[in-house]
Amino acid sequence: MPQLEAFLPSIVAESYEIPSKIKDLNYKFNKSEPSNDGKNWLVLRSDIATAFYRLTEAKQNVLRVRFSTNENEWALIAGDLNTTPNGARMKVQRAVNSLIRNLGGWRPFSDEDGPVVEEDEDESTETH
Repeated sequence: MPQLEAFLPSIVAESYEIPSKIKDLNYKFNKSEPSNDGKNWLVLRSDIATAFYRLTEAKQNVLRVRFSTNENEWALIAGDLNTTPNGARMKVQRAVNSLIRNLGGWRPFSDEDGPVVEEDEDESTETH
């Protein structure tokens, strides 16, 4: 999420300058590694931009209003979106969630609430 929020202002502005919050991860670029291994900020920006342009025009506009300036005051953002501050926050959150879904979804997590299945030692040593 921090990388997404760091890149959105440059995507909205259609700028290719590296965001100040992102370190250039290519300083040790190795030709044996593929350029899409997650260590290339330009590839990461391109993936986020592609996902951004797959959003509906309305969701793109919500993100443009939110990330076109450094203004984080929800009351001002709400005025531009013609809604309440809480409504503006919810619209932005829904647009960001849609963007994350376009990128492949949230990172999976391990849920350890389920029952633990223990293998029988005799079965695990048998060869089938």
